[in-house]
Amino acid sequence: MSPRGTFPPAPAAPPVPPVVGGNSPFATSDDIGKYWWPNQDDVSFAQQNDATYGSPYAPNATPGAAYVRTAPLEGGKKWASYQISNMNPGPKAPEGTVSHLNTQEDANGAMAEYLASERSAVAKLGWDPGLSITTEPTPEKTPTGGTYQPKYDTYWYRQDALAAGLHEPMHRGIERLRQAGLINVPKGSEEEAIVRALMQRAYGDIEAKDDLKPGRIYLKSSPGYKQLEEGRRRANDPIIDELEKAAAEEVARRHPRGPR
Repeated sequence: MSPRGTFPPAPAAPPVPPVVGGNSPFATSDDIGKYWWPNQDDVSFAQQNDATYGSPYAPNATPGAAYVRTAPLEGGKKWASYQISNMNPGPKAPEGTVSHLNTQEDANGAMAEYLASERSAVAKLGWDPGLSITTEPTPEKTPTGGTYQPKYDTYWYRQDALAAGLHEPMHRGIERLRQAGLINVPKGSEEEAIVRALMQRAYGDIEAKDDLKPGRIYLKSSPGYKQLEEGRRRANDPIIDELEKAAAEEVARRHPRGPR
């Protein structure tokens, strides 16, 4: 298993990864297009060269220098269900959430996410490891790999759903743009489609890589796979350029003197 926050080396992603798999009604790991995500060599090189120097998130990428929050899977699933129902925001954090000083694995995960966030201004605007709660890897399947709760400005995700570590911050980035009056993206399915497209633009088929682990079969007619396809289809939508431009300007406004 790769260290937390990383995949083995992968080819660079094209602007719009190809939709592969022929006419089969089922998707497997063979249906994953090209993707990009930091690998362990990227993380090690960044740590050796102090890539987070000057960033307020440098402690998160340094073992023993920041606190992280984790929650059991059941607590995370229940908390996500509140957000999905959109009727009751639920508690401020998943049940069973605890804090502890970050380990080397935690620091590696934070560094990988930091590097990944540099590929998208929307992700950069929304990523803040101090607001995240994670669940350690588990073989149990769940309907969702993570969720963002605007009311509490907190996001939860599974550590083994790597892309969720930037997918949920993208929702937060959009919310920050919305609150600043810079965009008018409808919440719900339209926002989800846009986040999928943003993920495709920045990282290629990374979300398919998360979902289509070896040995797993995905029905192409399922809502989850249709979301993947929607993201692929809309990766070159002009709204993605508009959002990235607005987010880059907002990052610069919030941090005019350099690293955020």
